[in-house]
Amino acid sequence: KTRKEILLKLDVHQLSKPNLDTSDFKEMYEVGLNAMKRVTEMVNEGKRHSEYLSRIQARFENFQGPSITIHSSRLFLQTDAIRVSPNLWNNTYTLFLFDRQLVYCKKDLLKRTSYIYKGRIFLDNCRILNLPDGRMFGVNLKNALRIFCETRGKWFDFCFRSSSSKTRFLNTLSAERQFCGTSLFVSEIASGLDDDN
Repeated sequence: KTRKEILLKLDVHQLSKPNLDTSDFKEMYEVGLNAMKRVTEMVNEGKRHSEYLSRIQARFENFQGPSITIHSSRLFLQTDAIRVSPNLWNNTYTLFLFDRQLVYCKKDLLKRTSYIYKGRIFLDNCRILNLPDGRMFGVNLKNALRIFCETRGKWFDFCFRSSSSKTRFLNTLSAERQFCGTSLFVSEIASGLDDDN
């Protein structure tokens, strides 16, 4: 008999002491017990991740919108980048890459462990461009990525401190996309383009 056939025929009245000693029942008991342990471990792991994300969110001053845990269950990467924009005087941001969303914040200069929330980009609705080093869009770029947030209809240009930091971000973003059951697609832009020309 298969395990499924045994399980279908088993009822509460058959769980008498003699029946509990059979090898088939012991095997079914072990399978069931292991399955329950795995479910418990998954629930506990999910709870730990959720509590961790809630602690991170508590460090964001002026946080707006739905809780991070509504859309995300993991933090994949925290890194610094420069947001390229002509009207930003202090443009260093800290990026928090969660599954399905990228949160960008400014460091709180008074509270060293806190961040000032500036916004988020939902990764399921965005496009990513890998930008070459050089002058583009009226500014000099180095180690830059351009992200288009379709939800907000807005472009975000981020320059990373080094080419290795940019590569690490892209590799981690690729892992995040795989975690979400999709693939990362990054468009390449040829060098030498400038909107001033």
